[in-house]
Amino acid sequence: MNNKSLVVLNECMFSREQIEFLRKHFFRTEFYNDTYSPALAAKRIKNHNVVIMDQFLLTLDESVFKQCRGIELVIVNTTAYDNLDINLLQKYKVKLSHLKEYATNDVAEVGFGMMLALNNRIEYAKRIVSEQGVTDLFPGHPAIDRLKRKSLRGQTVGIVGLGKIGSRFADMCLTFGIKVIAYSRSSKIIKGIKLVSIKKLFKSSDIFFISQVYKKPEMDRFISAELLNLAKEKAILISICHPNLIDFDFLIKNHRKFSGIGLDYLVTSEVLKLSKVRNENIIITPHLGSQSEEAIFNMTDSLISLAVDFALGKNIYTVV
Repeated sequence: MNNKSLVVLNECMFSREQIEFLRKHFFRTEFYNDTYSPALAAKRIKNHNVVIMDQFLLTLDESVFKQCRGIELVIVNTTAYDNLDINLLQKYKVKLSHLKEYATNDVAEVGFGMMLALNNRIEYAKRIVSEQGVTDLFPGHPAIDRLKRKSLRGQTVGIVGLGKIGSRFADMCLTFGIKVIAYSRSSKIIKGIKLVSIKKLFKSSDIFFISQVYKKPEMDRFISAELLNLAKEKAILISICHPNLIDFDFLIKNHRKFSGIGLDYLVTSEVLKLSKVRNENIIITPHLGSQSEEAIFNMTDSLISLAVDFALGKNIYTVV
């Protein structure tokens, strides 16, 4: 046991065994699953040294750091950390760590599954069976025009953001015989993938997969109305990124621009508005990609390693 204390402010899916492990490795530990306000966070952190939290459920403002001078490290249970004020952390000399990777394959699988379902118009085919009683399709059937699709093989997928998830998604596409082009903010050479400008990507792709890292505010509406307008008519748009990255005003006003839309991240008010004006061939899921058993274990195990290693004085990766 070390001389550091730990507080978990929101449910992080730790197992009983993991909770007991943490209790044994910190001289004091407290676990909560409903910390949503800075005022409540300050009361619960008190003199704890290590804080594990969910950045989507809680924002730490300056009042927390003023009241809790014992904080040494904040760990978020996601790869993203854009809701935390880096300047505040630096001002109060608090380190920040996040998960560099834990659900890469899982998120890419969900994106790929969306692409299969949207391209094959599975949702509409299911509806005409359950709602219209259609038992078979035959030449001249009125539903055929709405079910026509192109084979994925030979289509071009444009990937925006060639990080771990984007690269894994590209691997899956290449295995299916799908052409892959990509836009990356950093120079990369990956076999089978042609790097192009973002404008050329939007002009040339049949399917878009958005996996660009989001940093606010400079990345707000990075996928702009101008870029979206360049897309081919009836292309498919899939994003596993923060909705703020995309110009949703354009998508809402031009909801028939794309033949299919798939979104797996936060279901914001903008996402809900889009779902109200467009009710066909759209898939909206709430962070489904990170919910596999393997991803949850990777997340919790990584959080434990970061917290314990820091408490033992070992070097860990930190943003600040």
